[in-house]
Amino acid sequence: MDPVSLCSGVDWRSSGPVLSLRAVPAVATGVSGEVPGAVADGGSGDDSAQDIRLTPGTRLAYEVAAEGRYCLGFHRVHGREDRTWVRCADQAPAERGYQCARCFAQIVRILEDEVTRSTGLQQAVRSGTKAASLCAPLPPVQLQHVNDGLALAARGLLESGLGLDGFEVVHEEFEPPAAWSAVLGRSGLQPYPAFLGSGRHGFTVGEVLGPSALVSIDGTDLLFVADLSQLKGRRIRPGAFSTPVPAVQEALF
Repeated sequence: MDPVSLCSGVDWRSSGPVLSLRAVPAVATGVSGEVPGAVADGGSGDDSAQDIRLTPGTRLAYEVAAEGRYCLGFHRVHGREDRTWVRCADQAPAERGYQCARCFAQIVRILEDEVTRSTGLQQAVRSGTKAASLCAPLPPVQLQHVNDGLALAARGLLESGLGLDGFEVVHEEFEPPAAWSAVLGRSGLQPYPAFLGSGRHGFTVGEVLGPSALVSIDGTDLLFVADLSQLKGRRIRPGAFSTPVPAVQEALF
């Protein structure tokens, strides 16, 4: 029987995106071995790391080996009281050009919260929402109008000062990396037809943007957007699987 791995989602390395996997101990599954197509996580010092490079043409075929999601580790969750302003004893004199990193981070958090509260601009967007937006993007002119309006509201709020020092408002436009056009320039994309966190799947990976991957399914020329973050915390087992071709009504205009 093929080995089981615990997936922690998409990770971006200097060489590009990988699907990050960790071998599940044999005592937990009764099976040991390496994942076909996986490469060692060089430099991590973790012998259980078995990552799959998500380069165009990579075949990803697996079944979810167990129901439910599994813990990937622990992280500290900061409460609201940790965001309040405190004087840092290790802060150097301002005239020397130093800025305490902790104080700067607190200013940023306060500003982020105020922008969200006053303008409705979210600080984070779920990966599923991002994947869905690739299948139904707004017209460029409308998108530019929405973005300009939110940017103007945020700058206007910040320029009022909000009673805080230690920051300045800049006017600059974000230039997406050229590599993004391989995904953002596509049209007619379809949502992947099934939930990746259960069942059996098999597809070929194309371009990747964040946790979203353009994938092709055997038997159709359509491209689908798969939200690979759905695999985070899942135990998966490789196999000779192929996702069935769904019945899709392509857009006429």
